[in-house]
Amino acid sequence: MTDECEGAATRTGGTALCRLLVVSLLLCGVPAPATAQDPPSEHEVKAVFLYNFAKFVSWPPGAFPNPETSVVLCIVGADPFGSLLESTTRGETVEGRAIELRRLTVEGDLRSCHILFVSSSERRRLGRVLEALDGASVLTVGEMDDFAELGGIVRFTKERYRIGIEVNIEAAERANLKISSRLLSLALVVRARGGSARLPR
Repeated sequence: MTDECEGAATRTGGTALCRLLVVSLLLCGVPAPATAQDPPSEHEVKAVFLYNFAKFVSWPPGAFPNPETSVVLCIVGADPFGSLLESTTRGETVEGRAIELRRLTVEGDLRSCHILFVSSSERRRLGRVLEALDGASVLTVGEMDDFAELGGIVRFTKERYRIGIEVNIEAAERANLKISSRLLSLALVVRARGGSARLPR
């Protein structure tokens, strides 16, 4: 994928449009309008992050067999997003690729995903999920405590009203994924052995 931020996507839906534009601008490093009101919900923010991850991660060539191959965004376990992912990704593309949403169980084909959100409902099965993905180029994302330290790649964090991200670069490298420096500039880098360090901005 690309390190370039493509800007806020055009969407429909009144208030939802305003919310998603603000979040997209923030992710792209563009100041949000000072007059923005009615801040987005936690999972609206996370849905936009999930969509934008596809713009800031490079997969190996084999992950996309042909130019028409979709970016497959999956959820395993209980879905906390409802219709938010559909409304966020509807009609959108990343480098010309459509976005396909799938909802899976642990027994599903997790390796067919490019981005996999692991629901907190799967906490007890996280080891099983990560083991099933061993050697696969899948960007794992979660929001449960210690997700990145336990081998997940990206974890959503929440401090008061602010949604942030942690990134386990070692886990990304094992998955043969390259994460853009622009995305890393927003992240707290976490190591599996418990150490962490902020990257310079």
